[in-house]
Amino acid sequence: MHDEPTREDTTRLVVLDVTLRDGGFHNAWDFDAEHVRAYLRAMDEAGVDWAEIGYRSVERTGFFGALRYCEEAWIDALPALRHTRLALMLDAKELADREDEIGRLFAPADRSRVGLVRVATRPRDLSSAIAQVSALAEHGYRTTLNLMAWASVDPADRAPLMRALAASPADVVYLADSYGNMYPEEIADAVRLWNELTDGTERPRPIGVHLHNNLELAFANALAARDAGATWVDAAVLGMGRGPGNLKTEILLQHLETREGLTRYRTAPIYELIGRHWESLHTRYSWGPRAPYVLSGQLAVHPTYAQELLESGRYTISEVIAILHALHDSKQGRSFSRRTLDEAISLRPALMPTPSSPPSPGTRTRFVSDWAGREVIVVGRGPSSTQHVDAINRYIRRHAPIVLECNHLAALATAPEHFACFTLHANAQRMLQDVLHCGKAAILGVGRSEDGALGADDGDARIVVEPYQVASGELSASPCVIPADVVSMFAIMQAVQRGARRVRVVGFDGYRGSPSPRDARMQQELEGFFALLGQRYPEVEVISLTPTSFPIEVRSIYASLALDPPTALTPGAR
Repeated sequence: MHDEPTREDTTRLVVLDVTLRDGGFHNAWDFDAEHVRAYLRAMDEAGVDWAEIGYRSVERTGFFGALRYCEEAWIDALPALRHTRLALMLDAKELADREDEIGRLFAPADRSRVGLVRVATRPRDLSSAIAQVSALAEHGYRTTLNLMAWASVDPADRAPLMRALAASPADVVYLADSYGNMYPEEIADAVRLWNELTDGTERPRPIGVHLHNNLELAFANALAARDAGATWVDAAVLGMGRGPGNLKTEILLQHLETREGLTRYRTAPIYELIGRHWESLHTRYSWGPRAPYVLSGQLAVHPTYAQELLESGRYTISEVIAILHALHDSKQGRSFSRRTLDEAISLRPALMPTPSSPPSPGTRTRFVSDWAGREVIVVGRGPSSTQHVDAINRYIRRHAPIVLECNHLAALATAPEHFACFTLHANAQRMLQDVLHCGKAAILGVGRSEDGALGADDGDARIVVEPYQVASGELSASPCVIPADVVSMFAIMQAVQRGARRVRVVGFDGYRGSPSPRDARMQQELEGFFALLGQRYPEVEVISLTPTSFPIEVRSIYASLALDPPTALTPGAR
């Protein structure tokens, strides 16, 4: 066994790696088994003191991998380690007022390979977190209390809060720079305050720091914290963690090994792990500092909001920044909530594109609000819409449906009643001129707060403004509410709102094979949408005329062209 610090030792440096636990926010803690084994071997060879491998959690909705629950049988199957010991994290809010469940979640420490349990808490849950630490101590575990979002604590409350931490039975107290917005002098002041308040007390405890990298100051903050007296330092391989990530293990170990001469640490095994496994993970999940994370730190907005927006692939940096400002203005952005994110997306400022020149003469789209008895065809952006565009154009000429185009497809011929639908204003800014010059109209989805603020629909410019709201798990035609910010959902609900009951879709290919995490989420979102549509509006018939992986009926567009008679138009529709 390695030279482990005693419970009273407040001077020996301890490096705790959080790669698997914090990195699990990118892949739902579903790491490949070989990655986990390679990671643990590298930690052991590098001399890292503790490896925090994941969470111990109560059951959560949805699928999460083994490292979210870290059952004892799974831990027992991990490779034997000579040096590095295993740690877990417990999220205090999961067990708030349910501290008695500690006995159900944790075996006695002498029957577990886990040597340390860290309880992460916000100030509002501190009393429950202390009770959880007490229960864990009774089970024989070493513990830490990790206080999140230190920078957001009112200065007048900091000393009393630290006194409460000092009165807890935790073996180590941690301060987390949750928004990554602290500067070296601020983290040093926090560490010094702890040492001043606990110096000479009956039971002095070490203080540790968990540093996010929004401003790329994590390493500088670590050095400042150490100089001020912090002895426990968290890090992660390549900084893997939510959003901007954390202090990088390889940078910390290299400094300790080469500049401070701490020969018990070795950086080479970490570099080998990066080359063999972690570089590919970084390519896939792309954590690390980016402009929205800098802003989220400045605004004290939880980094998961920026991460979710960026990973969706739907928004430009400008749109992400607008949504982050909406979160800040709502004063609800400090803790992550899907509902809060949906509200911020719905309330983001609408940047109304204005045509820079009048559209050319040509086919004029007339806006008819009652589409009852009409067929509507919604054209998605999947590859099949390009592959079969000639057939789609022939189908539109033959059956004269109302056409709703998701954004803009240049090869799609203009129909007499043809609307390009936009929900992302970056797409509208880029494509609107082409849409209008083609003789099409545009339906611009705007946040509900903009309803009425943009003026009446512009018949001359053929721009229709429609408010919509995003709310997970919800669906409504009037007012328009969709479960995710997806233009195809918006387009279909525009048809339903206006009375259409016969909806055909093309270019809704879906995401087959081995999709990326983003594509898998898009598949799941649209599957959920079609399920909701069937439940809430069973009278609406949705048929795909091109191949699709979504749970909707499919009929070949070529069969319709070959076998169906032309559709008779409703009188006055053209």
